[in-house]
Amino acid sequence: MIVGSDGGVVAGPVREREETLIADLDVGAVRAARRMLDPVGHYNRPDVFRLHVDTSPRPPVVVESF
Repeated sequence: MIVGSDGGVVAGPVREREETLIADLDVGAVRAARRMLDPVGHYNRPDVFRLHVDTSPRPPVVVESF
């Protein structure tokens, strides 16, 4: 099976025999798909992940008694 850059099947699958699959690639489509690739995972998605940084002063040592 050959899968295109958009996740769609370009050629195949072949079952129950050996066969060589050949497909033409649209280089422009590959470049466009790479722009949509999230190389750092879902952390790059603002709808899923939000980072808050608390910059308020904190004591250097906190002693807790149990």
